[in-house]
Amino acid sequence: MKKSYTRIIAFLLSLLLCVGILPAVVFAEEATAPKWPQLKELTIAAGTKLTATGAGAEDRSLDRLVTNVTFENYEDLREAKSTNRTQKWYLVGKITLHVEEAPSTAWQYELPAGTLRYTPVDGLTKDVEDTGGLTGALGFPTGSLTGTKISFYWETRTATVKNPKNVYYYETEIVVEEPAPKWPQLKELTIAANTKLSATGKGAEDRSLDRLVTNVTFENYEEPREVTSTNKLQKRHLVGKITLHVEEAPSAVWQYELPAGTLSYTPVDGLPNDVADTRGLTGALGFPTGSLTGTKISFYEETRSATPKNPKNVYYYETEIVVDSAEKTWDYPVIEQVILNDYDKLFTTGGQAITIVGLQLENFDTAVLNSTTDKGIEEWIAGEITVYIAQEPNPQKYYSLNDEFGHNAISTEVTSVEGFVIHKKIVSAMFEAGQREAISFSYAANSDNTKTYHYKIKIEVGYPDDGVYVLDGTGTRIAPTKARVSFNANQAGTYHYAVTDATASDIPTMPDTGAGMTAGENTFVIDNLTEGAKKVYIWGKDASGNVSARPLVVNIGAEAKSYSLTFDTTTATTDGILRITADETDVSFKTRIMVTPTTTAKGIYEGERVTVWMGNPHTNKDLDAVKLNPDIPVTIAPDKNSFSFTMPAADVYGTSNDWRTYVDSTKTRYTLTGKASTFDQTNVSGIKMGHVVFKDEGGNIITQATNGTKVTATPVPSTTANYTLEFQFTEWSDATGFTLADADKTKETLTFTVGSENISLKANFKPVGTKVTWGTNITSADTNAPQVSIPGSVSSPFVFKPQPTAASISGTAWHDRYEFEGWVITRDGETLTGDAVNTSQAVGTLGTPGYWTWAKFDISGKEMTVTANFHERKFASVTAVADATMGSATVTVGENTGTSQYPVYEGQSVTLTATPGERYTLKGWEVKDVDKKDVTYTVAEDVNVATFIMPATGKDITAKAIFEVDPAKASPACDLSNVTLNIPGATSERSGTKYTITVPANTDEAALAQAVLKFEISKYAAVKKTGEADNWPAEGKACGMTLDQAVTFTVYSEKCLLGKDDTAKADYTVTITKAKSSEKDITAVKLLNADKSVIAEGKLSGTTWTITLPSDTDKALINKIGTSPDVFMQINYTGVSLAQAEGYDDATGIIGKWSSGNVMCGISPNSSKTFTVTAEDDSTKTYTVEIKYTAPNAPTLSNGSATRTSKTAATVKFTSSEAGNYFYKVVDHGAAVPTVDTSKNGTSAVKGENTITLSNLTEDARDIYIVVVNASRGESAALKVEIPAYGSGSETPDTGKFTITVNAPTKGGTITTNRTKADKGDEIVVTVKPDSGYQMVEGSLTYSLAVAGGETVKITGNRFTMPAGNVTITCKWETATTTAKGITSFSISGVVGAVNNTTNTITITLPRGTDVTKLTPVIATNGVKSLTPGSGETVDFTNAVTYTAAMEDGSSKTYTVTVYVDKGTLADQFWDKLTDFATQVPWWEYAKHQQSTSKYPKYW
Repeated sequence: MKKSYTRIIAFLLSLLLCVGILPAVVFAEEATAPKWPQLKELTIAAGTKLTATGAGAEDRSLDRLVTNVTFENYEDLREAKSTNRTQKWYLVGKITLHVEEAPSTAWQYELPAGTLRYTPVDGLTKDVEDTGGLTGALGFPTGSLTGTKISFYWETRTATVKNPKNVYYYETEIVVEEPAPKWPQLKELTIAANTKLSATGKGAEDRSLDRLVTNVTFENYEEPREVTSTNKLQKRHLVGKITLHVEEAPSAVWQYELPAGTLSYTPVDGLPNDVADTRGLTGALGFPTGSLTGTKISFYEETRSATPKNPKNVYYYETEIVVDSAEKTWDYPVIEQVILNDYDKLFTTGGQAITIVGLQLENFDTAVLNSTTDKGIEEWIAGEITVYIAQEPNPQKYYSLNDEFGHNAISTEVTSVEGFVIHKKIVSAMFEAGQREAISFSYAANSDNTKTYHYKIKIEVGYPDDGVYVLDGTGTRIAPTKARVSFNANQAGTYHYAVTDATASDIPTMPDTGAGMTAGENTFVIDNLTEGAKKVYIWGKDASGNVSARPLVVNIGAEAKSYSLTFDTTTATTDGILRITADETDVSFKTRIMVTPTTTAKGIYEGERVTVWMGNPHTNKDLDAVKLNPDIPVTIAPDKNSFSFTMPAADVYGTSNDWRTYVDSTKTRYTLTGKASTFDQTNVSGIKMGHVVFKDEGGNIITQATNGTKVTATPVPSTTANYTLEFQFTEWSDATGFTLADADKTKETLTFTVGSENISLKANFKPVGTKVTWGTNITSADTNAPQVSIPGSVSSPFVFKPQPTAASISGTAWHDRYEFEGWVITRDGETLTGDAVNTSQAVGTLGTPGYWTWAKFDISGKEMTVTANFHERKFASVTAVADATMGSATVTVGENTGTSQYPVYEGQSVTLTATPGERYTLKGWEVKDVDKKDVTYTVAEDVNVATFIMPATGKDITAKAIFEVDPAKASPACDLSNVTLNIPGATSERSGTKYTITVPANTDEAALAQAVLKFEISKYAAVKKTGEADNWPAEGKACGMTLDQAVTFTVYSEKCLLGKDDTAKADYTVTITKAKSSEKDITAVKLLNADKSVIAEGKLSGTTWTITLPSDTDKALINKIGTSPDVFMQINYTGVSLAQAEGYDDATGIIGKWSSGNVMCGISPNSSKTFTVTAEDDSTKTYTVEIKYTAPNAPTLSNGSATRTSKTAATVKFTSSEAGNYFYKVVDHGAAVPTVDTSKNGTSAVKGENTITLSNLTEDARDIYIVVVNASRGESAALKVEIPAYGSGSETPDTGKFTITVNAPTKGGTITTNRTKADKGDEIVVTVKPDSGYQMVEGSLTYSLAVAGGETVKITGNRFTMPAGNVTITCKWETATTTAKGITSFSISGVVGAVNNTTNTITITLPRGTDVTKLTPVIATNGVKSLTPGSGETVDFTNAVTYTAAMEDGSSKTYTVTVYVDKGTLADQFWDKLTDFATQVPWWEYAKHQQSTSKYPKYW
């Protein structure tokens, strides 16, 4: 039953729900509460304006209408910097005020209070409330569109520093919006591409008359211009002008039309609904014949119905055609624009820079060549720049277009042209003293830098036009909120200025309101400046409304310049400075007493009104005048106790002897002198605890008073004498001039009446507070003991005012000897503990020397003691030792280092430092005290350093550094550098690892083994003899060796000895040998017949052996000696060989030794030969062997020589001992000795030198045999003379029958020849060297026969053949020019060649020895486009070389260049032949041949 009932009930309920009988309840989602306060709605009262504020802002035209207000709520809070420690500030959004005209940058602005209406968002919690900030005024600083932050809501709870409450702010800003247009105007206008103005009318079918429209522009007028209307229902207005740009002017005989539909346009935004487009701009535009002004075209019109009384407005545009000149282009870079910068000046050293007021640029149609440099660089002038300045430059100074900061004065924009390099995008120049024009430095050049481009720079005093110019601005902040600005103007009018932050980049709008401006200097002061550096923009405006083209910018610094006052007085007590005010605000000052008191006050600004009160040094005079430096007006107060002045822009001094003037007074005054008790500090004594102030009944501070004046004296305790002390008045004393009653001594204010004498009064003070006594527990008299210090610079004990303080330990000398144990501080007999004293701040590390803590506590109570407790450490010495041959050791304690340190205190860190020698390493330390007990040490990261802490034993310690050889540094050297044997005369020679000791030839071999052998080996190495175990001693020992038996010795390196490298050793062999003999003497000389019978023997004199033949010797034999193979010479000698110079050498010959007698005699009678003996030891000795023969009654011939003078001639010379007749026979060189026929008549011979001239010779070498017969028919032996072959090097260039003379102009160059004498047929070489800037006149090089009417012959190729006569060579010089087309100059290594542009040949003669295979000519050309080979290209001139010049006119020229090399002198040629191994006979054969002629060149 129950289950059925339940089911029925459920069914019925379901049915009711389905048919809607039971209502369904839907729960709406609750609105989310705001997280912080924000705006929901914000409006502004209609007509609300931003009001300009500040002095001078009464002009309401400066106000700005607010057209709308909007706001933005930030999604997240933005925390702002709070200036209140109990508040945290957050930005929740931004409020924007919209205006149509920007606020003036010269004024502050304010939105009046109560003009904003607002509603916050719904659901704000009860813990926040409105601050009312949005109901107040909103402020905007000068020149800023960002206003102050305005509070909106804040939390209502009570705030603390630790729990500040939140305050919510809105930022504020001003936005300037464009106003809605007042009438229709264009916003954009374009024209279809390639649109043409079409010529119209009869006969205008020629489309060449059409003109392409390159561009269309428009101008909107600021105000509509009404024009006459022909329709009474319309009022027509011009709102602008449309300009069609063409490059070619329309024909003056045709009408023109712009086709319809070619213009596209857009009107300005925001046009009202009551105007409509007339579509006039979609139609055709017409231009009458010959006119560039077209018809006016309608644009927009009002849509309303018009009547004659109420015509509607129609808006038109004027139309015109402008012919734009085609843009000029240049094929080189030019300056497109010159830019005048604010810093541009004409700068000079030691003078005033001159401001540049304007620039004017002119580009020439074509650049003009200005000059060519020495390096051939062409300088071109591209145009002219005029620099306008406002004042005359000093004619005695030079100027530059650079300022003192290195700015280049003229910035430019330069065109870019391919093939050119832009040096700088500036133009700079230097102007000589008194000059107004200069050529700029180059701004561009072609790629190979052969052409540079410049501008002519002109200086003009004046202005580029009649416009307004403001310049030379300066600005100074004269007070935190004021600045003085000065500038110059070129004409009168008004100036307008705006102020911005220095960091602002936008140029502000010129304010409408200005002030009067004069021509010349103007100065004004700006007030209400905010913090930070500023920029002041200044515009000038003339009476016609013309404004300067750009504003002058003047910088104002962030810091105001303040000035000081300095006054010297006689004494501080009588006429010292008592008080100073600036604009009625007290100014602090200080008085320093040097010789006299000097009072100084600082921080006073220009323009402030300063008043100075001071004492009077006279009792019978009044202050009459004050003279300050600088000289400024001063006002003396009626009471004569003070003076006033306005602060100038300078420091003010009253320091001269007469800066104050006094006049006699009608009343006598008496001085009032106050004294005070003093105290002493540790650094200064006699510090006053206060001072006394005297005042009259009017409350004025006085230092003098007249009889009957009632004076009040007040004691003033010092608050600056010592910041840790406080002073209290105790009593008056030492009164003079009035009676001080006992009852008045303790009065704080003492009143008395001045009588007829000076007043003096002392105020006594005492320090009040807590008596503090401080020190340490150390009782010994140690000057290095620690000291306790307490701030205040006073000595213990002393009374301090209640205050927190901190006791410290001073000095560092105690650190090692004493150990800090702690503080004991008492107050009124009780020790401070816990939080009462703070010792947590430590200095150093606990347990190390120098450790201590601060003791911080409060001074209070009646009496306190402060004690620092220490204990004294034990100490001893520490000494470091080491083997000095291996290294050294030091000990360091603190900053002291040495081999020993004393004292060293317990706990001190000791550092041991070992310095191993070059080859050693530290093995370890041995550290022990005097009882030989080990001291534990620690090796540092640097293995040569160890440290330990000094133990508390008080015993001396010695640290020994133990070194050993460093295996890594052990020497691998195993060289045996020398071997010596102690036998006199013994020498040693090394070859690789072999030593040979050579002992003298007479050494006793039996004693050789006992000779001491000593070795020099590598450092640290050892040497052993093979088979012996012991090292060979360094001092050597008996060698035990025999001759010529090699013995091996081994040198072991140090590394090998240490077992580190078994290969670091070397074997050497030593051999002892006996020296070779040096004997080399000729012992006998004999002349032998064919049968070896002796003809004659020689006799020795010095080193000359002479064989003298008997006078009756057979003549046939005489003729054989020296030439016949059957006459021999026997020479006996000691040594190994004997050699005759240019003759037989028995060391190499096959005949045998000279001692055999088988060698032919090579010496003719009356001649000699040199013989060299070679000893066994290769030493030599030279002897001369001569044969002398004197025939009976016969002459003796000698000194024969021959010289070639040409191919067919020679000169032979000889000397005869007697006069007679000579006879000769010439035969082929080397032929058998001929018989000279003496039967015929000979040629007369003189006693002495004779000369034979030969002709009809061949070029080959010949021999001549000469015989002289005297008057008694005595006949000399034949003298043989060798005649050299022609060209063999023995001919003499400067000999010949004819002379060669040079007679050319000295100015222009030099001419030289290869010889000064020659014979007919000889070749003469002429070398021409023009001076710099000259050249030889082509074809002027000639020679002339030096006879009357002699023939003149042109020299070609710088060579000619010598004629039969004397010649004179000359030429003509001219200034070098480039008029010839082709090669104009050809030089190699400074030698100039002869260029012939007629024959196209070039010849050049270079010095002897020149290598012609690699020469590099320098070539100059004219009219040549290219040259092959080129100038500077290395060429082989062994043969003539062809140069091809491609000319600029398209033709070509071919040059043949021939290089000659000077043969040089006879000696030079001889040497060349000796060293010409390729083409000559062997040099020794050639030398023999030359020697036989007795012609020795200088090299031989």
